[in-house]
Amino acid sequence: MAKATKPRPGTLDAPEIFADDASSVAIRKNVARFTFTSDRPLGDGAEAESVVVGHVAMSVSGFLSLYGRMDSIVNQLREAGRIGSTSAPTKSTVKKPAAKAAKKPAKKTARK
Repeated sequence: MAKATKPRPGTLDAPEIFADDASSVAIRKNVARFTFTSDRPLGDGAEAESVVVGHVAMSVSGFLSLYGRMDSIVNQLREAGRIGSTSAPTKSTVKKPAAKAAKKPAKKTARK
């Protein structure tokens, strides 16, 4: 297996996106897909609206690697007192999805 290499620092052509939220995270097949949004003012004193500012798609293994690093950072923030213990879900509070039940054929009703 090839050894993973780190990205080259200082790559200037990579876009930088600011987002207020990840409005959607979904896994389809073997791809994790993120949709990022940012709040934009509507003007005339109206409330801001959320608009999509970018998308990221990555392999599930990359997603799990990212999750591990983010979980480590959340734990460091907790230990430093920068966030409370309920600011983000922990491994013990994240529910695992239930196993899919086998589909049963629909019951046919007799017509009269």
